[in-house]
Amino acid sequence: MPRAQSPAAAGARARINHGPDHVHERAFEHTLRLMGELLASAHERGWLRIDEPRIAANHLAGLLLWVPSNRVMVTGRFDAITDVEPASGREAGIRVFLAAYGARTDRV
Repeated sequence: MPRAQSPAAAGARARINHGPDHVHERAFEHTLRLMGELLASAHERGWLRIDEPRIAANHLAGLLLWVPSNRVMVTGRFDAITDVEPASGREAGIRVFLAAYGARTDRV
């Protein structure tokens, strides 16, 4: 006769058995949806110009994460990124994002 499983053990087993698609949906896609909502709110307040918040969220994530995440994936080493690179990469990515989506002002 099979042993009864605790609810916690059954839940952990279900999470493990969902596979990479489930993890991608629950983590990465969920984060992009939330970023899109935040960017849409910034647009409504006049802080950004965004017609498609989900695309803007993808752009921002790509600008901030592409180089460091790919370097770690390719090398398999978290120490492949120096302390200076993330800060300078983030700053450059944010400048590019604001150049594309920043609110225009009428300054002379």
